[in-house]
Amino acid sequence: MILYFLILLFSRIIAAQKINLRLSFDDSFESFSDMGCRTKYGAKGFEGIEYDLYLHETIDTCKSKCLSRGDGCFGFEYGTLPSDRGRCEIWKRPIDEYRLEYVHGLNCYIKDPPTPAPTVSHVPTYDMSIGPTSSPVPTTTTRPPFGICSQAGKRRCCRYVYH
Repeated sequence: MILYFLILLFSRIIAAQKINLRLSFDDSFESFSDMGCRTKYGAKGFEGIEYDLYLHETIDTCKSKCLSRGDGCFGFEYGTLPSDRGRCEIWKRPIDEYRLEYVHGLNCYIKDPPTPAPTVSHVPTYDMSIGPTSSPVPTTTTRPPFGICSQAGKRRCCRYVYH
């Protein structure tokens, strides 16, 4: 019982320190050495539900199968030991990177989400003119502190303009 607890604790510590176990594989995948992919509940998952299993595949073929599915693939698990070499699990459900489990000989590759395009929206801006401005501004624009006005001596109040 104590041995089981220590093994479980050790696997959680390794999962928490996953940064040290990352492999350099590809920019489109975050790679974890000797870590098995797990669901959000920490379970291994079921073939046909969480993942599709392919045998006798190369790692490049496994990666290509995942990328060809587009948004239908969240990553893959690949076996590196002689007994598991060529075992490829294409994950169709999200992989919880915080619940990865230490499994000697398995590597988990989590697909990186696409980089979102920068957005521009209409946000309140500080304006000293009388009328509102009509041009959109980036969301990184910040307002100056309340009560600061360079034209306070002209009896005109500073205001925030909402687009």
